[in-house]
Amino acid sequence: MTSTPRIACLVTTDSECSALYRARAMLGERGAGIRLLNLARSPLEPGSPPYKALLAEADLILSRWLGSRAAYGELLDALSASARAGGPALLALSGEREPDPLVEAASTVPLETVRWTHDYFTAGGVANLTQCLKHFLGLPSSAPHPIPESGVYKPQDIAVPETWGRVGLLFYRAQYVAGEIAVVDALAEALARRGL
Repeated sequence: MTSTPRIACLVTTDSECSALYRARAMLGERGAGIRLLNLARSPLEPGSPPYKALLAEADLILSRWLGSRAAYGELLDALSASARAGGPALLALSGEREPDPLVEAASTVPLETVRWTHDYFTAGGVANLTQCLKHFLGLPSSAPHPIPESGVYKPQDIAVPETWGRVGLLFYRAQYVAGEIAVVDALAEALARRGL
């Protein structure tokens, strides 16, 4: 690997890609060598020019696969074969909460590293993914801090007197962990202006 590893992050969900985008931004210039690819939006075919460019431009491919292995098995197998033949190292994670040994077996990094990385992704959130990327960049990092599966979110800049009515807003945890809550904050602010 070069002194600053070039990392390609392959994911299969918009929310995870968004969270990684924000995590990379948190790293400033140190995140310049991190490439993001949402396979749900930009499929990658083994042997294609984009696939060859990915292999040429990465030292580590960090991949997270949601759904059936049948849907992406050819690509995962090709990445694993390339890594075993001297290409970029491969870290393959299940996109589910529980590790998947069939997916992890494609990895060419130690299983301990795979499981450690899986902990950051399942903990969720931009802060956790930032810490995970810091580790791979050789920067000081901290352990993951899990985000609860459900809870109450209160925008910090809104004070609501106890005498006001209440309105509950439901939104997906995935929005929160991806850092995509601006619309929730805006709606809460609008309701607060109306006394709710």
